[in-house]
Amino acid sequence: MFSHIFFYQLKNISRKFWIIGWNLLFPLVLATAFHFGFGSMIKDDPNTFHIVPAGYVTLGDYETEGMQEDGTLIHTDPYGEMLESISGGDEEKKQIILLTRYASEKEANQAILDQEIKGYYLNDGGEISLKVLSTGTDSTILSQIMKQYKTSRSMLERIAKDHPDKLSEAISALSDQNEYLEQHTFGNGVSQYLQYFFALLAMSSLFGSWISTEMMYPMCANISDCGKRFESAPGNRIVAVLAGTLAGTLLQGISNIIVVLYIQYVLQISFGAALVDICLIMFLGSALGIGFGVFFGSVFKKENARVMMPLAFSMVCSFMSGLMVGFMKQVVEDHVPILNRINPASVFTDSLYVISNYGKTDRFYTDVMIMLLMIALTLGVSACILRRRNYASI
Repeated sequence: MFSHIFFYQLKNISRKFWIIGWNLLFPLVLATAFHFGFGSMIKDDPNTFHIVPAGYVTLGDYETEGMQEDGTLIHTDPYGEMLESISGGDEEKKQIILLTRYASEKEANQAILDQEIKGYYLNDGGEISLKVLSTGTDSTILSQIMKQYKTSRSMLERIAKDHPDKLSEAISALSDQNEYLEQHTFGNGVSQYLQYFFALLAMSSLFGSWISTEMMYPMCANISDCGKRFESAPGNRIVAVLAGTLAGTLLQGISNIIVVLYIQYVLQISFGAALVDICLIMFLGSALGIGFGVFFGSVFKKENARVMMPLAFSMVCSFMSGLMVGFMKQVVEDHVPILNRINPASVFTDSLYVISNYGKTDRFYTDVMIMLLMIALTLGVSACILRRRNYASI
């Protein structure tokens, strides 16, 4: 009986072309619209760290004298050497800037105007200054490099004056740091605009509720003639509903995976996580949408309600998860955080966000457990309603 109903529902649902249109084609069209709407911002997140092109100018022949171990005098430019070290000279070090030396301040100024560099350092007799054309992230990075150098140099000068015997230890401690600044990437560098695609997949998954409400149509005696025959049969209703639920989850899961593959390989937008993990979440989200659809199909008797409730539910939940307004989910989190815990679309998008940025953390498993609990709850309540349903005459 289980396998018979399972394959029957597969054929029945796959022949509903309007379901194919809304659950598969519409997400593909919307994903394409997002891609062209956001443009390069999706792949080139403005918050992503970029190497900063910078210049360096020394006025005169400024050099600092030092002494080698054999007593030979050498001439060094410590600030220039530090800039070279963070400009990618050492493979073991992170490249922070792309350094270009200029013979004069005039050349450096022209390079800024031509947008070849974001700013340049001026070494005037040992006094370091920074010249930039405008403020922003790049100028802040260049400024922090200079500030940290000046702080370290000032500290060494004080130690040399007050505790000369500790000078070598202090120099050694600073040398062990290897870098003045270090690039740090939070998560996997996933663009903030990817959350729109997460919300799109959540909407597509909740559209699966249409599949299950359509599936419930021939199973309820108060809705269709087929339902009268079905409920008059000696078969187990719960087994039939479970078989139909798995069939709907399979079709919706395949539909979601096609959308994922389209986004990742056609639109060339990476999810930042293993494709297998993303596909598993897609099937879980599909089961979530199917579960709510079974619940709506068992509760609402009128045809209009069975059509409108899944649509309204899907769109409201998707809106709250950030499909239309990207920061809406954060607004809800700030004012009514409990809604993000019970909104299936928000939980679904949060699981994708966490695994894409941080991997399988405790928060990810919490989201998965909440979705599983929602699926069990909707199917459990629906089973109770269907088992207790009686008719005076069918």
